[in-house]
Amino acid sequence: MPSKSSKSSELHENDRVMVFIDGSNLYHVLSQACGRHDLQFDKFAMKLANGRKLQRIYYYNIRQESDSNPNVGVEQAKFLESMYDTPYVEVRLGIWKQRGDIMVEKGVDVMLATDLVTNAYNDHYDTAIVVSGDADFYPALQAVKDVG
Repeated sequence: MPSKSSKSSELHENDRVMVFIDGSNLYHVLSQACGRHDLQFDKFAMKLANGRKLQRIYYYNIRQESDSNPNVGVEQAKFLESMYDTPYVEVRLGIWKQRGDIMVEKGVDVMLATDLVTNAYNDHYDTAIVVSGDADFYPALQAVKDVG
């Protein structure tokens, strides 16, 4: 099994790359930092792959619903349709759950961590790129490093 160690900073064009995107996290960062959230995910991932073989882009989010703004679900449906048509993209959707007075995302972090570790264990990539600001992924990243 090829090494997934971060010790080597040398890029090899034959390295297989998978990109794992926490969609909600990225949306909020782009909105706050840039004032917009539109992004061509295929071009973004190709830039991250930096000339290496892009195997797959995993995109994680939740299905948006809003009683106060019905356009939210319609806009997301259009966005997801474009994602389904984008090469290399696999869309994974979690759900909203009521926790007391607030709604919380469920399943997104677990799906991302599971895909990250499973694909490492099955030797589907040489380099994983996780796009998220969530420190909850640290144990999964450590498990990937432990695979080798």
